[in-house]
Formats: sequence, structure tokens, C-alpha cells
Amino acid sequence: MFSEISGGLLRALFHTTPEPDGRGVDHGLTRRESEVLQLLGRGLSNKEIGNELSLSVATVKHHVHHILEKLELPRRAQAMRRVRDAPWIASTATLRKV
Repeated sequence: MFSEISGGLLRALFHTTPEPDGRGVDHGLTRRESEVLQLLGRGLSNKEIGNELSLSVATVKHHVHHILEKLELPRRAQAMRRVRDAPWIASTATLRKV
């Protein structure tokens, strides 16, 4: 159990996400994309994310589109699952001070 916790902390510290082969990848999310991804992971709609971050729905859609491209995911629901399973994904840009 300790190794699982320490592994998660190290991945968050070094801005990487685990890959099936053990490699880590920095997805290059911007600070704003990370914020959108965090709210996406909580299940918020584009309108709710826009209200939370004071953004237009069109801007939120733009960010969601880029998030899906960077994470190489075809669907929003997969991004929601990814950030729920690996919450450090959405915090990497904040740590990098982008």
C-alpha cells in the first residue's frame, strides 16, 4: 500500500501519468485546460464549467476539444474517467506554473 501511495505522489510531482508499459507522459495541458479537466472530472456540463470559470460555452468547448486531443481520447466520458482514476493529470499544469 505504501508503494502505491508513494508512486502516486511521485507521478504527481514529476507531472506524468502512468502508461501501461510503465512510461510516464506529460500531456502538456495548460493551466486553464487543467482547470476545465478537473471540473469535467466532477461531471459538470460545458455550461456549468463556463459558469464556474466565467467562460463562454464556446470557450469551454474549445478547451475540452484540446484536452481530448492531448489525452488522445475520443470521448468526453473517457476524459472524465481518466481524471477520476488519475487526478494528478489535471494538476500538472498548475505544478508547472503554465
